[in-house]
Amino acid sequence: MKILFSLLFVISSLFSFEAKLKEYFTEIMKYNKYVELISVDIVGSKEVAGLGDYKAYFVKFKLKDKNTGEIFEAPEKVFSNGKFLSTGFIDMATKQDLKMSTYPDLPKSIYNDAHLISGKATAKNKIVVFSDPRCPSCKRTIPELITYAEKNVDKIALYYYHYPLKMHPKAKFISKLIIADIIKNNNLSAVKKAYLADFDLSPNLDDELLKAYNAQVGTNLVMKDIEGLDKKLQADMDLANNLSISGTPAIFVNGEFTRDYASLIK
Repeated sequence: MKILFSLLFVISSLFSFEAKLKEYFTEIMKYNKYVELISVDIVGSKEVAGLGDYKAYFVKFKLKDKNTGEIFEAPEKVFSNGKFLSTGFIDMATKQDLKMSTYPDLPKSIYNDAHLISGKATAKNKIVVFSDPRCPSCKRTIPELITYAEKNVDKIALYYYHYPLKMHPKAKFISKLIIADIIKNNNLSAVKKAYLADFDLSPNLDDELLKAYNAQVGTNLVMKDIEGLDKKLQADMDLANNLSISGTPAIFVNGEFTRDYASLIK
């Protein structure tokens, strides 16, 4: 019985603190000139090695752009020991911000065959990447990552998730073209080819971009092929938001976030 009461106290304290966090964010967002807060949720928390009694809390905002009316989600991370709140900690030994490397545990369901673009699901090492086809860093990293995985198909399974960022024009449209290409043609090379392509976005017309995609990726898509793919793309983006991913590329090797994927391969 004593153990039960202790457990109930811990659960009650957790909910109480998370409620305080939500109150805090609700209050400070009232003064934001650019977005209106629709809702805020604490989607998880995690102990962080070396931070003592501080834990990372993963926050998800649902926001409305006051200028355009667009509704979107945005993740955030904060650290707290229940008394003090911090937006980040610098590891003086590595000069790295722990905020940039702290993420929730990946769900087992993330290793989904529908997202496997190289290797076998039974491979010992599993790499998960969230990426944006218009992100300059991604355009350098993703082809290299795919090539590396293709050279190690017996020991690496590579899972790709779309996370087009708002700041990059036509990133969502190109992401849907890649999804459609894989569905229609089983063209797993579409990801690598789309990242290596150099699309001219100056006309800003979907029809012209579709023609450029077909020409440079070497495929045969029509506009009808991307109809109904918004939900599939949004599912990837929702997963990224739930994992507090806010930048790309975000690469995880065997569940661990990394910027040096090769060093973690066993």
